[in-house]
This record gives sequence, structure tokens and C-alpha cells, in this order.
Amino acid sequence: MELVITGRQMSITQGLKKYIEERSRKIEKYVSKPLQATVTLKVEKYRQIAEAHVNLNGVVLQAEEETDEMEASVDKVMSKIEKQLRKYKEKASNHRVRIAGPEAMGRSVSMPKGPEDPPFIALGKDVFRIPKREKISVNVMTIEEALLQMKSNKKEFFCFRNSANRQLNLLYKKKSGILGLMELID
Repeated sequence: MELVITGRQMSITQGLKKYIEERSRKIEKYVSKPLQATVTLKVEKYRQIAEAHVNLNGVVLQAEEETDEMEASVDKVMSKIEKQLRKYKEKASNHRVRIAGPEAMGRSVSMPKGPEDPPFIALGKDVFRIPKREKISVNVMTIEEALLQMKSNKKEFFCFRNSANRQLNLLYKKKSGILGLMELID
């Protein structure tokens, strides 16, 4: 692990540096690739503040804690990072979602052996798993009817054949809440 320790309004002793390195080793067991981590220690009046940033191939985990003692702040901030890392890894493995690459989470990628396994799609060195397939019927309707169907089904998208031009359309909701409409060409 590439660990950078900095101190603001304080000097970092060898004992404190060793303590942080020892405490950060617990994080390494969750990943196979080396991490980049930054720990910043600050003293503001009577507050001892520890701040940590861990970079996992583009995903940044961040935590900040303040207590009366620096070691306690370091313990709490590392516990938060460890909790975030566990949650992140669990989300990646339980939902079978590719987040920052399976290698980043210490998992190996295997291809399906039998017909009971869902298929994988490989794009270069990235491998994606399709955990579920659904067949949907595409009905002819107006955009307004499609919007009502999408909202009643509580889906983020809805596929339909537009009654105005008989083209296949995809109505979707963006993260910002704005709706989008794609007209697909047969």
C-alpha cells in the first residue's frame, strides 16, 4: 500500500507513524492490488482530527474523525474506511456489479462452465456478468401512456412502440430526474 501521512499544525512522531501504518494494514486484506491512501492529521485547539482518503482505481473512500486523542481519531477513521471498504466489496460481490474491476476487489474472474450459469460478456480485459434476463412485450402506445406505465411499474426505463411513427422507443429517467427518450432504428 502506498501510504502518505501528513501533519498540519503538528509534527508526526515515529511512534504515531508506525501506529498509522500498523492500523492501515487491516485495510489491505480487502484488496489484492496495492492501494493509494492519504492520512492527514490536524490539531485545532483541543481537537485532534484524522482524515483518510483511499483510492481504489478511481473510487475514493473518505472519512474524517475528531476526538481528544490522535490515536483514537486514527482508530475511528480507519474503522470507518474499513467499514466503507467492506460495504463496497459486499456490494460488488452480492449484486454481481462490476465496480472498479473485479481485480480491484481481490476477486478472480471465471467464465461459466455450465448452462445454469448466466453468461458473461468480455470487452477487452473487462468482463461483465448478466445475472438476469427478462423478456418484455413491446406494446404500441403514446409517449404519455409509456410514461404512466414506467411510473406505475417503478422502473427507470420503459421500452415501447410509438403510436405516432411506429418506431421502437426507449423512455428513461436520468440520475438528475430528467426524462430522456431514445428512438431506436429497426
